[in-house]
Amino acid sequence: MQRVTVTLLVFLLGALLNVACAQKKGKIIKVPSKPEIVEFPVAEIKVFQAVPDSSYLGYAQKGLANSVVRAYPDGPLTPFIQRYFDNSIHYSSDSGAKKFFIVIKELRINERTFAMKERAYARLQADAWVGAAADKYYLAASVDTCIMHGGMDVTASHGRNIGDLLFLLIHKAAASPDTAGEHTQLLTIEEVRRKANERFTVPVLLTDHYQNGIYLTYNEFLQNAPSVRHYSTQFNKKKGARFFIKDSTGNEQEIIPWGLCKDDELYKYKEHNLIPIERVANGFFISSYLENKRRRNNAVFWGALVGGIAGGVAAGAISGGQVTYIAVPYYGANVQAFMQTNIPALKKSQAEASSVDFSTGELYF
Repeated sequence: MQRVTVTLLVFLLGALLNVACAQKKGKIIKVPSKPEIVEFPVAEIKVFQAVPDSSYLGYAQKGLANSVVRAYPDGPLTPFIQRYFDNSIHYSSDSGAKKFFIVIKELRINERTFAMKERAYARLQADAWVGAAADKYYLAASVDTCIMHGGMDVTASHGRNIGDLLFLLIHKAAASPDTAGEHTQLLTIEEVRRKANERFTVPVLLTDHYQNGIYLTYNEFLQNAPSVRHYSTQFNKKKGARFFIKDSTGNEQEIIPWGLCKDDELYKYKEHNLIPIERVANGFFISSYLENKRRRNNAVFWGALVGGIAGGVAAGAISGGQVTYIAVPYYGANVQAFMQTNIPALKKSQAEASSVDFSTGELYF
């Protein structure tokens, strides 16, 4: 029995080392290079990215244990997207061909494993400007949508999903009437660029110090101006974290914050859970998302592998400490509340949240 136990432990240790090595490597995402059929002439497409963080696209899963790694474009983000258009669309010199200027505001991907299959998610938030007279452009279309692909191994579908979303944007812009420019503001490319970057000039991105207090709204957070400085708290294992202020009569009134700051540490509040967030570039992301998801996926994998071989004790030891998913100051009974997005179209196949949507302040993947 001792020999069997030692052999099993050696096997598990070796496998864990392999998983750890695999996790150090990211996943490279490539967009399709095959030509797309377009029913309208295109003179040119130029791309400009104004995403909160362009260093990576999101997260993907690798290997038998679904090790979670960062997913990167195969090159800087702007050439990555430009290459898709240049390789997939045949440019025309016809007099009626349109010029497009694409502004990418969000491009994120993620994966999640369900009981019998995996899901791949891609989100695009972007504007398409179409050229008018005198080197000026009008806003022809905007999209903010996500696409989901299911299967047993979905990592290879990310590039196709991104391509489909970009193609959707171009089609929507091309379908806009030619008279649209008469009813919208005409801007030069440089003016469009400045306009796209204006959203990153909010106070919370212009400081290294965050004001202590409760942000009742996302706008208060962006302005780094919490409206509640004095409050009381209650922590309950079933009900989670609750916050109260005193009204004009001296009675305590419960408030529902967007988030709060304590000693320069930021938290998003979600269904009585406090979720640590941190700034990366011009965006805010769930702290330690990658490390904690790796631990949770490894726990599921090893629990399934060891269960029935070495008994529930070993499985419990491996999965122990995974209840909180991420290290929060306090969490309620509904820990799943902040693990998932709340995108109506995804229904019960919600992605796991890893970031704060810069446009709305809601949790997104």
